[in-house]
Amino acid sequence: MGVLGVLCDHAHSTEPELRISALWALKHLVNQADNKLKGQCLDALGPGWLIQTLTTEPRELGNSHKAHMATANAAGEQVDLLNAAEESSMNFDSELDASSDEDEEMGDSLNYLRASQSNVMVPSRRVLRRRLRIIKESEENPVLRARKDDIRIQVQALDFIRNLIGEPGPGQHDMIECLLSALSATRLFDILTSKLKPRPTAGASGQSSSASTTTAPPRGPAGKQPKLSTPASSSSSTFANSLAQSKPPYTMTISSPPSPFANQPVELITSTLFILIHIANGRPAHRHHLISQSPLLTALIPIFNHPDRRVRVACCWLVHNLTWQEDAGDHGGARARAAMLRERGIEDCIRPLLRDEDMDTRERAKMCVDQFRRLLSDDVNVPPGAPGSSVGVGMAGLEVGGRGVWQR
Repeated sequence: MGVLGVLCDHAHSTEPELRISALWALKHLVNQADNKLKGQCLDALGPGWLIQTLTTEPRELGNSHKAHMATANAAGEQVDLLNAAEESSMNFDSELDASSDEDEEMGDSLNYLRASQSNVMVPSRRVLRRRLRIIKESEENPVLRARKDDIRIQVQALDFIRNLIGEPGPGQHDMIECLLSALSATRLFDILTSKLKPRPTAGASGQSSSASTTTAPPRGPAGKQPKLSTPASSSSSTFANSLAQSKPPYTMTISSPPSPFANQPVELITSTLFILIHIANGRPAHRHHLISQSPLLTALIPIFNHPDRRVRVACCWLVHNLTWQEDAGDHGGARARAAMLRERGIEDCIRPLLRDEDMDTRERAKMCVDQFRRLLSDDVNVPPGAPGSSVGVGMAGLEVGGRGVWQR
């Protein structure tokens, strides 16, 4: 208890790195521990503190665009960190001398020629230097760093909850009940639902839109590409100046809708899905309780199309556990759960993953589709564990009683 008390005190610290390290140690301490130690750790850390930590939203960047993101650099100039691709009021090239300007102009001219011949958009050196400078500013910005710390703390807190209920066996069911009672089942599912919902990315005007500036070569008539022949006596500076004067501007702005996952940290999604996977690995009553959370299932649907393969695989494992038939007496319950998931559109989210580019995702999707077929087909009734009920593990999975359980 001495070490446990010290770690919990550090987890309550106001220093972000100390809190993160303490939660990291605590989540490993409870992993594979007995329920008595897990309960002591949960009480010492505090259910109320966990709820407060998970419900404190990370610092929003879009809603405070002007206040936080228009940050002064070392020269006292205002930097717009969210619109790094756009022209800013900072004069990044003021420190360049004449020879450097000439070299960059020569390099831009050569890039332009290569782009003209290969139809590839090549940004100039000045554009790249501007982007690198703004990236540096964003890494040193205290608001961005504070937001990253908020997310890291929440990820560790979610992983702590995950390991509380992650050890398979008879004690897992009791620990799930303890967790739902200590944190309040309604409150816990509301928190997990909020972690799955995409956060809108709003600009300074409050509109969700994004624009990117792309450098592209000019296109001539079809079938014709610009060619250049220079006299051998021409100097590099004369060549660069003449080309710079003759070439038309070729900077265009392309507006595209933002990704629904752009402002949604993947670490929060995966940690949330792991908790749901373990709850679905409990008793049939736990699976019924999870499926009855309509907002949670609604927030889950877009996640099946997430660009990160780890998220898609986790979604498949969750559906697999929710449709798992515990025993012969659970056939009616499993069939009802599968019917509810089909009605909610979850089965329609699984089927496109049969053609996923990731092999693990495809295999887990096949496993889920097979369980839907077995449970909802009138002429097919395959008992659990028999041929036709696909059971397996993926990545760091552990097979327990036929159900996939992910361990860290």
